[in-house]
Amino acid sequence: MLMGLWGCEEYITSKIDTNLNDLNIVVSGKVTNEFTGEPVNDAMVQFDYMNTMTNDSGNYALLYTLGTDENRNKPVIFKVTASQYFPFEKEFIVYPMDNRINVSLTYAAPIVKDASIFLHKFPDYEPALIVIQTLVFDYQGARDIDSVNAVLTYRNTDNGSVKTVSQPMIYIQDGSFNSAYYQLTAFPVSQNVWELRFNFNLKVIDKSGYSIFYEHAYRPIPGDSPLFNPLFFPPVFNKTSRSG
Repeated sequence: MLMGLWGCEEYITSKIDTNLNDLNIVVSGKVTNEFTGEPVNDAMVQFDYMNTMTNDSGNYALLYTLGTDENRNKPVIFKVTASQYFPFEKEFIVYPMDNRINVSLTYAAPIVKDASIFLHKFPDYEPALIVIQTLVFDYQGARDIDSVNAVLTYRNTDNGSVKTVSQPMIYIQDGSFNSAYYQLTAFPVSQNVWELRFNFNLKVIDKSGYSIFYEHAYRPIPGDSPLFNPLFFPPVFNKTSRSG
């Protein structure tokens, strides 16, 4: 029976089953974030036909049976996958001894660094508008960000129904090589009855298909501050939405 071992930091002595001529070795290591060095928990570690998961400290360990002599010293596939990370895959020669393999995974998904929502009065325009701003970061660079959408919730003041609207945010400028600012303007009240709630969500997708869903909980006190000087864009009310 093959089994996973949890939290093993040190090598474990190999054991030889003299009856079956099988050699059981321990394959262990740690999975970390390449950029931060933080441990990656719940990563799937696959070693040949076996698999296990990393623990909260990013450690993994499994007991692997080499089998008969003619099956030893042959390459096997070692693969590590984790949510929001690029997968790692490599061939390793398994020697009749314990093996420690540490892996640094490259974080793939975009990150919402900051977001804000506030009421702003633009010169020569009525009424005052709701402005939504965000700063999005991507380790692969700001050019890797494919789309940023704000998911807004409107409440009907007549009957209490709720409408969810997804609106693309407008790219404003780069914050750095890895980050960019986006903005969206919206009516506080649309079509006379739809009142915009200040809690909103963001869905960001990069060009590799990785995405993140960010929830912004607005606090009236002290309120949100602008991330940059607001720019005027005429708001558009999207009629394609979900109602509840």
